[in-house]
Amino acid sequence: MVCALLPALLLTSCSSGASTASSTASSTASSSPSPSPAAATATATAPATPAAAASTFTSKPGPGSALAAAVALTPADWGDGYKSNEYAEDSRPVYYQLDASCKYQLVDPPPSLTGQMTRNVNLPVAGDATKYLASGTTTVSVFTTPAGALNYLTSARADTKRCPTSYVQDQDVPNKGLHEIPFTDFTGAVDQVYAEEGQREGNDDILNPYIYLVATKGSVVLTAFAYGETGQTEAQTEARARHALTVMAAKLSRQ
Repeated sequence: MVCALLPALLLTSCSSGASTASSTASSTASSSPSPSPAAATATATAPATPAAAASTFTSKPGPGSALAAAVALTPADWGDGYKSNEYAEDSRPVYYQLDASCKYQLVDPPPSLTGQMTRNVNLPVAGDATKYLASGTTTVSVFTTPAGALNYLTSARADTKRCPTSYVQDQDVPNKGLHEIPFTDFTGAVDQVYAEEGQREGNDDILNPYIYLVATKGSVVLTAFAYGETGQTEAQTEARARHALTVMAAKLSRQ
């Protein structure tokens, strides 16, 4: 799967909603980039931040960088109470693929990727900023042609069918139960949408839900990842992801 999901999963693999700020920071230092699952986790690891060092790609801003930065969501775009995590954003062109063993690997991005922005947020628990109710990641990827954007989406769909269980690079905690879900009644101005649901274990070995959405509009890919901590339902998590994608689509239409 070529994706921003990896960053999100990486983030979630670091910690859980029960984590404290100090434990989140320590787990960040030891973890590598991953797809996206947990709120505190999102705080702990920025999309592909650690793994990027092993890649051979050069991270020079491309012509699509300004558009990507204008459309990726800020904490305020997510809603009241959301905060940037310590790895608030990453403007490098980051690209992951699932290998034959269903493990995400950082690879060189295609030449057609001309700009990218990933931003990560957490929703702290009311009255306790060291704990998180949910986390989210949005990534905007700008390609030179609509074909490049469509390939991103179709690759995500194909990888999920091939790997219902996947792993983030060298981490042992799997992303489980990955499957495509219906995504109807979306009113945003996009060409196609792919919706994925999965689960990831938190620190208490509890499977928490995440929703991953990929939409194309011309040569632009919009991805929204929402992760719910313990006690959050799939419906609540999907609502957060849907909101994020709706706002991004609206921002893109104004560019």
